[in-house]
Amino acid sequence: MALRFAGFALVLALSTACSSNGGEEPQKPATWAENVAPIVLTKCANCHRDGGIAPFPLENYAQVKAKAALVAGAVESKIMPPWGAYDSADCKHRLPFRDDLRLTDQEIKTITSWANNGAPEGDKSKTPAIKPTADGVLNGATSFSFPPRTVAPSPQDDLRCFPIDPGFTEDTWIDATHIVPGDPRVVHHVLVYTDPKSESVAKAGAEGSYECFGGPNVANADLLIAWAPGVQPMDFRGKAGFLLKAGSKIVVQMHYHPAEVSIADQTKVQLRKLGAKPEWNAQIALLGNIDKEAEGLEKGDGDRDGKAEFRIPAGVKGHVEKMGFTIPPEIDGKPLPELRLFGIGTHMHWVGKDMSINIKRLSVKGDEPDEECLIGTPQYNFNWQRSYTYAVDDFMKLPPLRFGDRLTMKCTYDNTMGNAYVVKALQEKKMSAPIDVFLGEATLDEMCLGAFVVLAKN
Repeated sequence: MALRFAGFALVLALSTACSSNGGEEPQKPATWAENVAPIVLTKCANCHRDGGIAPFPLENYAQVKAKAALVAGAVESKIMPPWGAYDSADCKHRLPFRDDLRLTDQEIKTITSWANNGAPEGDKSKTPAIKPTADGVLNGATSFSFPPRTVAPSPQDDLRCFPIDPGFTEDTWIDATHIVPGDPRVVHHVLVYTDPKSESVAKAGAEGSYECFGGPNVANADLLIAWAPGVQPMDFRGKAGFLLKAGSKIVVQMHYHPAEVSIADQTKVQLRKLGAKPEWNAQIALLGNIDKEAEGLEKGDGDRDGKAEFRIPAGVKGHVEKMGFTIPPEIDGKPLPELRLFGIGTHMHWVGKDMSINIKRLSVKGDEPDEECLIGTPQYNFNWQRSYTYAVDDFMKLPPLRFGDRLTMKCTYDNTMGNAYVVKALQEKKMSAPIDVFLGEATLDEMCLGAFVVLAKN
């Protein structure tokens, strides 16, 4: 099965975190040992740990107390933990997400009241014995590596693509994937794409890599893995799998975030092979990014000549673009199989501020709603994109995708100097004022793209 739409680039990453057992309403002033530590050690310290990607550790009382005001402000504003899928007036999520990083309102209140009360430690003996976890372990997987890269100090992030030959001489099913970062201090995100025509090898040349911002820039690339710090393996537990065609290469897009010193990185890609064809075929479909008048791009405010136009006017806050896609009756000339949505993600660039994806069903079964919001990211952040997987073990209870169902991607942008990311992008281009932004893959271009982890019944 192959679902593709015009134009795509994706920097996203799969969601993960341990659940919190802290933050219950304290009957007395909150303390680190009893109330705050259970929250911070499970929801923050996986990234804020010694040697982690975060700029400072939050692994013990002394470290957190020194940053108490900063931590309280970050959680109160919901900047941290980095999780964009919050309910809003436009989007109420019907199904829960797996490994939800969000803090409850009470957990936020616990941390802020503790910080405002002088950040007391409390009874040390009651501090939970919680150790921050590094990245997950994928048992039974084969690891693949590519040439190491030294990331030198720089104000600019480094996005590089590395081709890998997995050596698959026959069609191979992959039921679990993972990334093992070489040095978490500089590995910000990792995306892995398929390269069925091996075009990435020529692009990499003798250096073994090439610069790539939006995607791998090879034909017929499908997204295979999206990883961010702390992410656990994507594991279909033998019930589903990605199909890699014989002879295919894979392309690893590394998003390096330079540190204050030069650091050598040797990241690895892990794939676990299945011995037989699984019950479900998994694929990541990328839908959106229509740049002409067509069924997909809806007319909006500011469109010129009465035609649908993807253009985000300079100096405008709250500009909206909508992309639509109606599920066809056939895929690759074959009747549409049983489809279920395993996970979903949103993608824009620096100008993007809010994105949601809705589905309007042509027909419903049982208690299915005829319309629902599949994902809403009202706190969208290009630096902290994730794929959100539903916490549903029975695949038949995942959201269905059927012929005639209409998917709508709604993207809201802020193209003003009030958007710090616009300012950053302009500075990189030595520009001082916003410009009209159009569809594309460059830093000052934009996108409105949905990423769908789709399961098709084999």
